[in-house]
Amino acid sequence: MKTHRLPMVLFGSLVLAVGCDAEEQCVADCRTSSSTSASGEAESGSTVDTGDESTSGDSTGGDAQVCADVTAEAMAFIEANKACQSVLDCTLANSICFSGAEACGSVGVSADADLEQWAEYAEMMSGTCLCGSDPCGASEFCNELDQCEASWLSPDYCPSIAQDTMEFLAANRACEVDEDCTALVSGCDFDECSAVAVNVDTNADDWATLDGLLSSCALEDESYCNLVGECAPQIRCGDGGECEAFSP
Repeated sequence: MKTHRLPMVLFGSLVLAVGCDAEEQCVADCRTSSSTSASGEAESGSTVDTGDESTSGDSTGGDAQVCADVTAEAMAFIEANKACQSVLDCTLANSICFSGAEACGSVGVSADADLEQWAEYAEMMSGTCLCGSDPCGASEFCNELDQCEASWLSPDYCPSIAQDTMEFLAANRACEVDEDCTALVSGCDFDECSAVAVNVDTNADDWATLDGLLSSCALEDESYCNLVGECAPQIRCGDGGECEAFSP
C-alpha cells in the first residue's frame, strides 16, 4: 500500500485592520469581512505565502509531470512484456515506486523482458514519484489471460500453478522404451515413491520450480499436493507410451 505524505501548508493569520470612526467602537469590532475564517482559510483573493515555491511536486520533491511521464512509459513496458503460457515464462520486477494497479511492490513481467530497462524506469520513479509500496512477498504466475501477474494470496494463483504443472507433465512423459525415461524428485503424488517419471529430455530445473510452487500451495490446501512416502521407485515406459514410476 502506498503511503502518501501530503505537504502541510500553514496559513498565517491575516489581519487587515479597517479604520473606524472615532465615535464607533474599538477597531477590533471592525475586523469582520477581512479576517481569516475559523478553519484557517484566508479570504478569497488574498495572497498567502506558504513558504513553498513549488506546488507541483510530491512530498519527495519530485516533479509531478516527470513522475506521470515515466509511469506511463513503465506501464507501456509492462503491457509489452507480460505474455506467458505458464509461470515458467514469468518473473517479478521491483515496483516500490510504481503507481500502477499493482497491489504490492512487485510487478509480474515476462521472464525474457529487459530488466535493465525496467531498472532505469524504477530509478527514475524513485527520484520523482511517491514511494512506499509494501513488497508483500508476492509470487508471479500466468493468469487466465496468458499474462504474467504478481500475486499476493490471489484465489487464482494455486489453480494456475496446478494447471501449469499438469500441462508440463503431459508434455514431458512421452516415451517408446524404458530407456527414454528417468525419475525426478516430487513432493506430490503424481507417481509413487515421491518421484515423477518423465522423459530424459525434461528440464529438471523447470520441474523443480513447478513442484516447489505446487508444494507451497499444498500448505494451504492439501488437495493440490498429497505427500507420498519415500521409496526406491522403478521407472518404465508404460503401455500408453508415457513414462511412469512405480513401487517394486
